Amino acid sequence: MKGDVYMNNYIFLTNMYLPKPGATGLCVHQLAKELVKDNKVYMICYEDGFDKISYDGINVIKIKIPSYLKNQDNMSKIKKKINIIYSLLKKAIYFYMYPLRSKSLIRRYKKSIETIINNINGGNIKIIASYTPLEAVIAAYEIKEKYKERVEIIYYSTDTLSNEQGDDGFLPSSYRTKCGLKWEKKLFELYDKIIIMECHKNHYLSLEFDQFKNKMYIANFPFLENHNINQKKKINSKKEISMIYAGTLYRNLRNPSFMLSSLIEVLKEREINVDIYGSGDCDDIVQNAIIKSNYKIKSNGMISHDDVLKKIYNTDVLLSIGNKESPMVPSKIYEYMSTGKPIIHFYFYDGDPCIEPLKRYGNALLIKDNDKLSKDKIFEFLKNFKQLEFKDIEKMFLTSAPKYTVDLLK
Repeated sequence: MKGDVYMNNYIFLTNMYLPKPGATGLCVHQLAKELVKDNKVYMICYEDGFDKISYDGINVIKIKIPSYLKNQDNMSKIKKKINIIYSLLKKAIYFYMYPLRSKSLIRRYKKSIETIINNINGGNIKIIASYTPLEAVIAAYEIKEKYKERVEIIYYSTDTLSNEQGDDGFLPSSYRTKCGLKWEKKLFELYDKIIIMECHKNHYLSLEFDQFKNKMYIANFPFLENHNINQKKKINSKKEISMIYAGTLYRNLRNPSFMLSSLIEVLKEREINVDIYGSGDCDDIVQNAIIKSNYKIKSNGMISHDDVLKKIYNTDVLLSIGNKESPMVPSKIYEYMSTGKPIIHFYFYDGDPCIEPLKRYGNALLIKDNDKLSKDKIFEFLKNFKQLEFKDIEKMFLTSAPKYTVDLLK
């Protein structure tokens, strides 16, 4: 409302947000709900079919998006195929500007930002743009060019543009890295502050980015939080066990085939129920596993973040899959570790960045893709359940607390 005066006004730019957010949307929500205690906080995000305009005191502004960016879960097969073609066409059109795909999306972010700025009567204005999407980062950049003295812009890099590994099914990593490096060097020039994740520290603190080192800060995914959700306190390893995988599954990046085949072998000899929550492009792989497991494996689609948290806190074992040929730690790992529960992590290569934090965590089983002893390792792990205390986990991962990154934003 015009006339409101706060010491600081924070405007976050993200993609999919609550109640069914993407990983980036979850990260910025963790920061926003910490800031909203004594600041005015706005969240500009994708439209999602939900009408709610406030979460935890955060003002939510939704912008229209191309159909190929929308959640595909409830779309018909024909509509999904049309969107795939549409998405590929956009990639082809903007081939030399990868990963930009929509200039209209930039304009919509900018329009929403300017509406907020024009209604702020005083106080500092900080815009936190998270990649993904690139369109949001460009929008903040262009706003800074127009309102140089009035706004501060902060690049919150939950993902990377220039540290890509592996092909994405359309473009090789070398080309994506080249394009990303070009974008980052242009954008970093104008951004006031750049916050990068620990898993990319060595990359961004290299000589390639030496000119920006004075504005770079290292943080971690802000998911180490005690949610105070009632949960199972003791796990009886002799009785029926419940397991959950929560997250997106991608055929080329986070393929569940080996995890599912390993679990099917274990299910033949143990009473275990496995629930999968999330979306992706692996429906056929999951459905095949459901049948082979005699329906002990279940796929539940996407549910709200609050609901999936309750499921996570009330299961026995948490399942994780590392990204294939990627330096990025899936942010879900830190949310998992917050519970203190046992984690079984399946990974594809020895450089998987999840390995180090999970070893530090100590209550995890790490299984490499195609490990012939995976079934035996899981059986052995299930004999030694334990539950870690949050206070002990917090000491291990100080940079993963939301307050750590919020202090950097302030």
